[in-house]
Amino acid sequence: AVTTFPLRLLSSSLSVALLNGVGIDVVRVGTMIRPAHSTAYVLDVADACSGLQSVIAITALTAAYANCTQRGWWRQWLLFLASVPLAMAGNTARITTVAVVAETAGVGAAMRIYHDFSGYVVFAVAILLMISLGELLRRDWRHAGPRREAA
Repeated sequence: AVTTFPLRLLSSSLSVALLNGVGIDVVRVGTMIRPAHSTAYVLDVADACSGLQSVIAITALTAAYANCTQRGWWRQWLLFLASVPLAMAGNTARITTVAVVAETAGVGAAMRIYHDFSGYVVFAVAILLMISLGELLRRDWRHAGPRREAA
């Protein structure tokens, strides 16, 4: 719990910011997320939802991906070190989408139907971000200027 509590706070804080950013008025109380002006639902980011397991899995996957796709040790290390923020982005997306489902379809649908399958959101988001960052690192920025049309 000592390791997971800061991750729970970070994920819930980021999710609240995203939700408020898209017009869903919520507040965070500790690691709980609830509507700002009602008691329709309360979502608690529990230890199991902290993202720690995702961090471990995404870190291992990113290490292998960086080793296979990146030239140069600094690119490999940069991509590898980005694995923790990538996993946290995925976990934040999961928590945010659970809250969106609770807001739109009710807490029952969010917790009984969507929650158990939403773990895939973590990996989909993290892998897409990992590949995108890997492609940016592989790009030859010296020749990335605007292209001139042949006369």
